[in-house]
Amino acid sequence: MKPSRSLPALLICLALLPGCAPRATTFVNQNVDFGRIRRCAVLPMRNLSQDQGAAERVQSVFLTELLRAGRGLQIVEPGETNAALRELRLNTAEPIQPARLVELGRRLGADGIFGGAVLEYGVEQGGRDRVTLVTAEFDLSETETGSLIWKTEIQGKGTSLWRKLFGGEPASLYAVTRDIARQALETLF
Repeated sequence: MKPSRSLPALLICLALLPGCAPRATTFVNQNVDFGRIRRCAVLPMRNLSQDQGAAERVQSVFLTELLRAGRGLQIVEPGETNAALRELRLNTAEPIQPARLVELGRRLGADGIFGGAVLEYGVEQGGRDRVTLVTAEFDLSETETGSLIWKTEIQGKGTSLWRKLFGGEPASLYAVTRDIARQALETLF
């Protein structure tokens, strides 16, 4: 009986699959006691992509994944956050200055404020293949001083070697967004 050549090829393919997982570049301030951050607000995300609704969609998925992750965090209701932003006349289209984050934190009774931006969001044509692509950055500032304590930039693609080899549609924008939100939060928790 001849040894099978398909087994080594299959093992190589399986070894390459994790290479399509989202990749993150992360900063975590090691001098911060994250245990004292119990109540957080989530700001509307900035949209730097070509898709007009990308920021709202990514923020919604991120908020859901943040709630799913739990970790004992209490999340300020988005309506309450938006009301405070209007009251303080803060524009989330630009990064908010640390002193203003302190003021917002006081107004909301929040220990931390999550923010972020969508950099890329959509489906691109790559040769014969369509690729779902989502790139975003997420951050967390503490509200005592307004200092940035966590930031990650992450990109996810809705394609994989497995899909390319056996034919298949790229993952949906929702699935890729959910994956990057989960991966981003894993760098924090």
